[in-house]
Amino acid sequence: MIQMTDLMARNSLFDRGIALGLTWTRGETPGGRPTIYLPLRDPLALRASLYPFSHNWMLSWTSPMHGTETIKVDKLGRDLRVVLQALGAAIVLVIDRSVDSEPTSALQIIGFLGALGVALEDDAILATAVAGRQRAQNRVG
Repeated sequence: MIQMTDLMARNSLFDRGIALGLTWTRGETPGGRPTIYLPLRDPLALRASLYPFSHNWMLSWTSPMHGTETIKVDKLGRDLRVVLQALGAAIVLVIDRSVDSEPTSALQIIGFLGALGVALEDDAILATAVAGRQRAQNRVG
């Protein structure tokens, strides 16, 4: 069952991201959870989504080697810019976890991290994306 507060939170964050130029999509999972899907080029290499759960934002990702993992991003009630910055920090953890073992998967989410850094005009996030991309490309060969 969809919780109205979760739906409103998802819509607000989604709209904020769209206004900043992010090209993500939104929808509901088969169980009805309001979800934002991160735009990744190869869903077989990596899929990632962001959703509200128990007063928090959760980032879930699935890769061939690691399966599905989830990390708490931030509180639902926070300023949306703070949530987006926290999303950037969570994605950095995903990259750190996967860049050496699954560089192709890491490259999928690195592109979104770069777009997030540009959207937020956050030099640290953008620099992390550039460094992660170089590291992953070196591993791919």
